[in-house]
Order: sequence, then C-alpha cells, then structure tokens
Amino acid sequence: MREIKFRGKRRDNNQITYGDLCIYDDMVFIGIAKTITEIRKDVFVPSVIWYEVEPENVGQFTGILDKNKKEIYEGDIVKHRNGISKIIFNHLSFTIHNEQEFETYLHEWWTGDLEVIGNIYENPELIK
Repeated sequence: MREIKFRGKRRDNNQITYGDLCIYDDMVFIGIAKTITEIRKDVFVPSVIWYEVEPENVGQFTGILDKNKKEIYEGDIVKHRNGISKIIFNHLSFTIHNEQEFETYLHEWWTGDLEVIGNIYENPELIK
C-alpha cells in the first residue's frame, strides 16, 4: 500500500502544510492527525486539525523520494542529468516535464538522479 498525502500553502500564514486532503464546497483543507482516541474497544478515531489551503497550489505526494531522501510532490522543481524540470500529474500518472517539451514518467529508478530544488509555487523562477 502506498502513502497518499498532500501539501498546500495555508491561507492563514502562507506556510506549507502536509497531510490529508478534504474539499468542502469551494474550500480546500489539509488535515493533520494530532492524537488518536479509542472511542470503544478496538475502535479508534483520529483528532484532526484542518487548515484551509490555497486550492491552486495543492500537490500530491508521488510516493517517490529524491536522491537526498526528500519526498517528491506534484509541483516540485527537480534537477537531474537532463536539466531542470517540474513534476506534474498528466495522463493518470506523475511525469517529469520541462519547457523543451521533454516529458517522461516518474519512476523509482529516477530517484538516484533527481534532487528537489524548489516548487513552482514558491520558486517559479527556477524553471524559466
């Protein structure tokens, strides 16, 4: 089973937060479980703190780590042997894409070559 989580920039303080995704009406939230409470024998419920985030900069964890063991998310900018590219979700999978239209599927075997150097929301100048 793979880990499914998201990140997004909080509306209240512009900091990046990581956790579960919830969409309610036109609002997008990322939740972080702080504690787990047993409500009856063998039934546990997490206590979650939800932060409203900017919908346009939410990215999903790809399930892959870079060469420094840093998690790679949709929207990250990565450096590799072919240059600098961004991670996008395209054709039902995560891909590596650069401005010269180079695109390839993101696979585990890329991890030894990839290094996260920023993301398109906070460092857009890195891919120009």
